[in-house]
Amino acid sequence: MKSEVILETSNLTVYYGSQRGIKDLNLSIKKGEIFGFLGPNGAGKTTTLRVVLDIIPILIFIYNKTRYFNLENKFYADINCTGCGICSKICLSGKIKMKDNKPTWNKKIKCIFCFACIHYCPAHAIQIKNGKTIVRGRYHHPEVSAGEIINQKNNSPCHISIFKEK
Repeated sequence: MKSEVILETSNLTVYYGSQRGIKDLNLSIKKGEIFGFLGPNGAGKTTTLRVVLDIIPILIFIYNKTRYFNLENKFYADINCTGCGICSKICLSGKIKMKDNKPTWNKKIKCIFCFACIHYCPAHAIQIKNGKTIVRGRYHHPEVSAGEIINQKNNSPCHISIFKEK
């Protein structure tokens, strides 16, 4: 059985004025694959995502809303927290650590706002102060488990160290 291709580029090239940002990128991602970009600064990883997903206006809006309103300092665990540690294990930026069976957020590490800690918490205990996380439902992709994200994070050669403070 052939897997369904959900994203494909053919000879994708992007210019910034006279500077070439991406040259002849050929990419094919099949349904169910977990895919990531690895490469040095300036290699075109973010540009590729922005072009393929056409999300520049959305990213600017989200960045302005979250950074300006100090969202990354508003995460907390409510009384429903069981101390399971999934939030810490799944946190892609490494911002969440467990202390006395409760999650703590390191203020020196920037959150990448994947919200996996909120959506994969089995007790629905991770909240955002003054947010609507208590009344809104939780969602994650039905074909991607917390374990798969944790395994991929732990087995990645670059780990996500780019998000940690130097």
